Parts: sequence; C-alpha cells; structure tokens
Amino acid sequence: VMRGPVVYCLELPKQGGGEKIWREGVFLPAGVEFTPQFRKNFLGGVVVLKGRALTFKGRDRFAKDTAASPAPKTPADWGDVLYRPLKPRAPKRPAGGTVEITLIPYYAWANRGLSLMEVWIPLARQSDNR
Repeated sequence: VMRGPVVYCLELPKQGGGEKIWREGVFLPAGVEFTPQFRKNFLGGVVVLKGRALTFKGRDRFAKDTAASPAPKTPADWGDVLYRPLKPRAPKRPAGGTVEITLIPYYAWANRGLSLMEVWIPLARQSDNR
C-alpha cells in the first residue's frame, strides 16, 4: 500500500493481540479504502492508514458472495458502442469476518517491541472464473 511516495506496512505488535489477528488472517478486499490519520504522539508523529481487512472467514465469504454475483457484460452486449468507461462492480463486504487494521509507514516499523509485519498484504478480489 502506498500513499504518495510512502510505502506502508501492517505491523501487529504481539503484546497488543497482533498474533491473534495474524493467525485469523489479513486480506485486503478489492476496492479497500483507507482513512489517513495524523498521530502526533505516535512513532514521532506519522500519518497512519486505518481500514478494514478480511480474515480467512471473511475472505471465504467474500469469494463465495462474489462468485454468485452475475457476470459483467461482455463486448457482445455493448451494441454499437466502441468504448465504454470501466465501472467495476463494488464488491459486497461480508457482515462478519473483518478486522480493523492500521498501516504505518514502512520506515517506522520495529519500534514497538516484538511484532509481526507484512508489506505485501494478499488481495481478495472477485474471481474472473465464473
């Protein structure tokens, strides 16, 4: 995840319950939105990104729900229109199986004790095989 030139990572301190979150899985749903928050007294003053991720259960429910949704229109359905704007369907978020996450700038990790860290967070998206 990048915001401008800054690369962010997920850091889950063990003493803050990070190991439990890690075991339950962390996947970013397609179209995830993060809210930037400046924290003056956190790691010397940084902008963190807050959002909701999917757990293993949420990822499986997300895949099941999106696989059951109707397939997008094909070029054969376009009629005489040569170009069309890309409007991907907004994926449904599962009611359960989510976890609140906070991403921190990559340069600031490993400053809060023993932690689990991930830069390349798996992406849950709609399957193209319908």
